[in-house]
Amino acid sequence: MWFPRKWSFLFIYTSNRNTPKYDISALSPGNPSTEVSDSLSVLAPQDGTLGVLQYQPAGGIWPRHIKLNKAGGLLAASLQNTHRVAILERDVETGLLGDFVAHDDGVGKTLVTV
Repeated sequence: MWFPRKWSFLFIYTSNRNTPKYDISALSPGNPSTEVSDSLSVLAPQDGTLGVLQYQPAGGIWPRHIKLNKAGGLLAASLQNTHRVAILERDVETGLLGDFVAHDDGVGKTLVTV
């Protein structure tokens, strides 16, 4: 069965824990500091293999759970050790992740985002 490429299940999203590879600007407005971030990966099936399309900062440390919204245009990442939920834009055609559009700090050790 053929499915259009824009359907979100044609991309695989992974959270990469305990691999802080990014220094990002602090997400809170008015905070001039930087913080470390683990990464998220976007993969796509290509000729029977998985090709990496993108590595993207997760918005904090230890991304425990990730979830797409129903329309597919947003991805939420629960960041267990940063006590944050970060929301990123997602291009429904390419599957690529974009800018942070929202976050909530101080939510405790988040394990699941619903």
